[in-house]
Amino acid sequence: MKMKQMAQRGFTLIELMIVVAIIGILAAVAIPMFWEAATKAKKSEAYVQLEKLKKGAIGEYTANSSFPQQPAPITPAVNCCTQNFGGKKKCAAVETDWATPEWRALEFSLNEPFYFQYTYAPSNAGAAFTATAEGDTDCDGTTVKFTLDGQTSSGTPKINLTEPTNND
Repeated sequence: MKMKQMAQRGFTLIELMIVVAIIGILAAVAIPMFWEAATKAKKSEAYVQLEKLKKGAIGEYTANSSFPQQPAPITPAVNCCTQNFGGKKKCAAVETDWATPEWRALEFSLNEPFYFQYTYAPSNAGAAFTATAEGDTDCDGTTVKFTLDGQTSSGTPKINLTEPTNND
């Protein structure tokens, strides 16, 4: 009776190895999927903010028959990977960065920490513009750049978003 009780007290080495192998396989599948989902979530910032910028440009065009004619330099001027906000490599939302007349004309600002730097460049006497969101979402030295191109066709604004081709 004592031998039977002792034999049932623990796991065999084979059972433990099988469990470790299963955990290893699950980790090998789950970790890349997690990183891909995290990168996609970070990129969604660019989509949302460029959509906001697009609405501001269309509003300005509707009011003045012209897109804003003043360029807005890369904002913030310092790469987000060089900053540390809340333990993450993000840009802090600094109200004065977005208080320039160029960003105000587009009704564009950021008030939460973010990953991308934004620019706006008018062309063709206010009949066209290019806006960008550029960032290194995982701070590995590879940047992604979203481009928003706006132009007018017969008095109607047409705006197109170009997604990055690399998968940072």
